Amino acid sequence: MRPRILIVDDSLTVRMDLGEALQSAGFDTVLCADIRSAREALADERAALVVLDILLSDGSGLDFLKALRRSPTTAQVPVLLLSTREEVKNRVQMMDVGAVVFIGKPYDLAEVVTQAHPPRRQAPAARRWKPEPEPQRSHRAPPRCECAFPLSTGSESPAPHPSQSLGQTARSPHWRS
Repeated sequence: MRPRILIVDDSLTVRMDLGEALQSAGFDTVLCADIRSAREALADERAALVVLDILLSDGSGLDFLKALRRSPTTAQVPVLLLSTREEVKNRVQMMDVGAVVFIGKPYDLAEVVTQAHPPRRQAPAARRWKPEPEPQRSHRAPPRCECAFPLSTGSESPAPHPSQSLGQTARSPHWRS
């Protein structure tokens, strides 16, 4: 059985374009023009991914996303948000609401198809930042190195400063006596 992707966008061109590209990539698609039809489609069968426009004719895609996250049956369904470039400033809010991926319009079909594949996306709970564990530190001495060149014993005098090799003092040129 092929994964089912719900595409919710009020633009017929966008729905057809995304539907065709995702079907060619091996997905089953359900095309919805508004939130009402998206709710009906999700009630009939679970989706592996929802591609959701933010501005829809019958409401806000963000409000619909919040409703998806509150429902136990759709809370873990990944959502890929589509939006115009002007809405990029709300990207943090979109991700906080529970979007997994944000793609701006005009979109690249190859990017949408790539993001639709499961290894490329994560469920909302899995994508939250988790601190890396502190590396275990060893109290052992570092390994000895067998060098081809002898190391300095510290008894040699340090190399002269370049200005001293010219017979000058190591003072700044701006310093006056």
